[in-house]
Amino acid sequence: ETIANGKEKDVLIVDDDAATRNLFRRILIREGWHVREASDGSRALSQLKAHKPTLMVLDIMMPKLDGFDVLRSLRNSEELADLPVIVATSKDLTRAELDWLKQNAGEVVRKGENGRSDLIAALSRHLDNQRELKRKRDVTDTHR
Repeated sequence: ETIANGKEKDVLIVDDDAATRNLFRRILIREGWHVREASDGSRALSQLKAHKPTLMVLDIMMPKLDGFDVLRSLRNSEELADLPVIVATSKDLTRAELDWLKQNAGEVVRKGENGRSDLIAALSRHLDNQRELKRKRDVTDTHR
């Protein structure tokens, strides 16, 4: 609710693996989100240009245009720079890659046995962070 902030709860899942997209779709639909999907980075960018979602769940390892390139495009776009992103990956990340992702994505979760619970936990942490930011803005606004 906090991520959506009164807007439609619309999420774009970007992953080249249909089974992973299906798993994440089921999780997010249960949480009340409208889910759209893209099977690669190029398709994701096309969808983002047509309609900005409230949140994106992004895989890193994809053919054609990988998740790093998608994130670079987002952060360099005036319209999409503030889009919240949760990265879900099975890639063994280097320290430099993980540091870069932490600066450019809201969360990084590992795919695998705990994928479902990790995604829900990431969403929860993201929601808690958004709630805290909103609370701080509200306190600041009341003191003006």
